[in-house]
Amino acid sequence: MKVLIVLSVLVACASALEWANYKQQFEKVYKTPAEELMRKLNFEKKKLEIEEHNKRFHNGEVSYEMGLNQYSDMSYEEFAEKVTPALNPEEHEVKGNIDYTPSGRALPASIDWRTRGAVTPVKNQGTCGSCYTFAAAAALEGAYFLKTGSLYPLSEQNLLDCTTVSPYSNMGCNGGYGGRTLQYVVNNGGVDYEYYYPYEGVLRNCRYNYNYRGATARQVVNVAGNEAALQAAVAEKGPVAVTIYSSNAFNSYKSGVFFDNYCNSYGTNHLVTVVGYGTDSYYGDYWLIKNSWGTWWGEQGYMRMARNRNNMCLIASYGVYPVV
Repeated sequence: MKVLIVLSVLVACASALEWANYKQQFEKVYKTPAEELMRKLNFEKKKLEIEEHNKRFHNGEVSYEMGLNQYSDMSYEEFAEKVTPALNPEEHEVKGNIDYTPSGRALPASIDWRTRGAVTPVKNQGTCGSCYTFAAAAALEGAYFLKTGSLYPLSEQNLLDCTTVSPYSNMGCNGGYGGRTLQYVVNNGGVDYEYYYPYEGVLRNCRYNYNYRGATARQVVNVAGNEAALQAAVAEKGPVAVTIYSSNAFNSYKSGVFFDNYCNSYGTNHLVTVVGYGTDSYYGDYWLIKNSWGTWWGEQGYMRMARNRNNMCLIASYGVYPVV
């Protein structure tokens, strides 16, 4: 009995220490003791899920590892509501935009636009459902670099604040669409630098300033339908903003090649940017995607998602890139 008591105390102390370290690492501050208790319970539930999954990973049963991140103190329902709201697939494509046609030339076996200077550092959208602005900005940053040789972070806050009006009709922190967001840049004649219009993570009045314009675009191109077309677009045109389904497993991804049988069945709720592709010697083909959940998520903010595996998480269904 004494041994069991000692073990219980040790487990409780370890849990309290892990919770304290988590709060410190992600600078968590809660308004009330009741809220902290709720967050701690969410954290402990998520930690158990991760530990069970990682046992399977270390046994070679699954191809990716899971880990804690800034969202691990949220329930999946809250996370889905605040960070990854559902998006209507019929709204992804902007009428009048052209569709991408692959050139037919031989494609490289792998490409990583990070190593070629076309990708800015990973950013963090926080608890605002503004992923569409980050995906669109990343695609434009890459396209602008490939056209001019200059790489600058562009303003997601500009895109957030200025695309809720018609004809874009994004929903601010409640979600939006990559094609509409890039079409704003085309119609507006540009988007500001991030430095002059920094991210706040809440919807504000539109404050675009022509004098702080960081990039322009002439056209938006749809890349839709299949993984072969997406591969060609990434190789020939650069980073592509894509719409996917972010599952509970996706949200806790840490490393490896992500494969989830369930993420093709629930529509779309998140946007990321494909910045490359390649082949893992053990787990096979993958897409290299840049997320907007900070560097503590995934492989320093990136994911390798299974490629040529039945359009994993609908990654090839709704892609867009800008012509600069």
